[in-house]
Amino acid sequence: MKINIRTKDIELNDTLRTFIEEKIGSLKHFIVNIDNSPKKGRAAIEVNFEVEKITKHHHKGEIYRAEANFLLNGKPLRSEATSNDLKKAIVIVKDELQRLIRKDRTKNKDLFIRSLRKIKERFRK
Repeated sequence: MKINIRTKDIELNDTLRTFIEEKIGSLKHFIVNIDNSPKKGRAAIEVNFEVEKITKHHHKGEIYRAEANFLLNGKPLRSEATSNDLKKAIVIVKDELQRLIRKDRTKNKDLFIRSLRKIKERFRK
């Protein structure tokens, strides 16, 4: 899993980079059939992650925004969050992506099981 990090009005230091890579990198445990080697005909998953500071002159309200985009099995997954704490916004994005990945995985599994049931019913007749 390759993570491209883009910042706007925030300095990307090593601690922020490692925090983002740890949180977003943990999503690969939820992705079924992930393959990081493009040798087998599959491209590695590339996550575009963006963090920015929305306001510059005041600290009232939600001022940080985090966004993540990537393709999973040809379907685009996107999550965005704003918060008054940058790390909290990153965690919210990670949780939302985790929920979307699980939803996609269970949807595919349910479709597979449903098709097997139809085949089984046809053979019973």
